[in-house]
Amino acid sequence: MRMRKFPLLFFLATSAFPALALHPLAVGPIQIGIAGPEEIPKLETEFRPRFDLLGAVAELKLDGMPVVSASGLSDEFGLLEEPPGFTEAGIGECFLKLGVGVLRKDVGGKYDFFHPYPVVRFLETETRPSPQGIAFFQSIDDFQGYGYRYGKEYRYDPASAELTIRYELANTGRRPIATSQYNHNFFHLKPGLDDRNYTIRTGFAAEPLQRDGAWCRYENRLFSEFRTIPAGCYLVSRALIPAAENRFELAHPDFPYAIRIGGDFESRKFAVSFKENEFISPEIFVEIHLKPGETRRWSRTYRFRRSPTPEPGRTRGGTSSAATRTHGGTAR
Repeated sequence: MRMRKFPLLFFLATSAFPALALHPLAVGPIQIGIAGPEEIPKLETEFRPRFDLLGAVAELKLDGMPVVSASGLSDEFGLLEEPPGFTEAGIGECFLKLGVGVLRKDVGGKYDFFHPYPVVRFLETETRPSPQGIAFFQSIDDFQGYGYRYGKEYRYDPASAELTIRYELANTGRRPIATSQYNHNFFHLKPGLDDRNYTIRTGFAAEPLQRDGAWCRYENRLFSEFRTIPAGCYLVSRALIPAAENRFELAHPDFPYAIRIGGDFESRKFAVSFKENEFISPEIFVEIHLKPGETRRWSRTYRFRRSPTPEPGRTRGGTSSAATRTHGGTAR
């Protein structure tokens, strides 16, 4: 499919990545700019072919205050799973990264999402305006028996102050597709905030895996008291998250908005990565298993609400008492 451009819809983002041509999805107190396929590789200072090309929220401002950093709200398939064709590929041969394109395996060992595998070709991505936002489409007919059709649509409803991302992945090949998908959610609510005072309130009971070096608390479905440790800050919970409980809220006592993030799918993986003064990334993963001819649809929502001013001596998440310390591994 040919890539379509709509220059009249573009504006230049005033962010850490100057001169990005973005599609304005919302303007006013809540401003949202979507990066298209040409801009997504520019979102990383050291590009690695990780995040899919079908749009990313590269700019999000609440009352003029930027609240995303690094690669913004970017989607990725197969963070830890072997991509299609990777296992069979020898050194110098190719594999398929969903949402990105055909990459070359230039080193041995397991797939490493941090490694900058050479890009043989990006898959063409079509951009279309939709009645309520903007949509992107990508497909490949046959790569070593793998084929797919992938679509993503961004919508914003000003009445509810809610951003919705809708996804559809169809297996059009001869071989099954087994992967997972998540949005990295690179949030940084406001420069100068004390990052230790972030809170994440979950609608589900998490069970963070314990590793070396305590870097935050978790109690009564609330993450709080964040701090950076040399080992890096990354935690995972693999407790079942029913679709009805798939939601969490990111807040800070000195920021006037809270951001509630949800999904319409069941999950068995919730993760948080954190780097002081750079980002906090709470993430929920969706597992995808598609036989040839099958299709999977799912969605994520982001609701922006003004937060009440907390009482003196309290945070929006409540006070902390004796709590479970969660532990970190390697930050992403």
